[in-house]
Amino acid sequence: MAPQKQAATAMGFLSAGSPLGGAVSGPIVGYLALAFGWRPATRSPQGRLKNWR
Repeated sequence: MAPQKQAATAMGFLSAGSPLGGAVSGPIVGYLALAFGWRPATRSPQGRLKNWR
């Protein structure tokens, strides 16, 4: 088992990373929508999820 302080630090990074991913992906998807249209911008994440299994 990891020491309690290291486990708390890891959980802190995990908790901070989740909203950060949403904040970063918003402008990226917005740029893709402006550059290529809204359909390709929304198809890209769906294609990865579809082929996940």
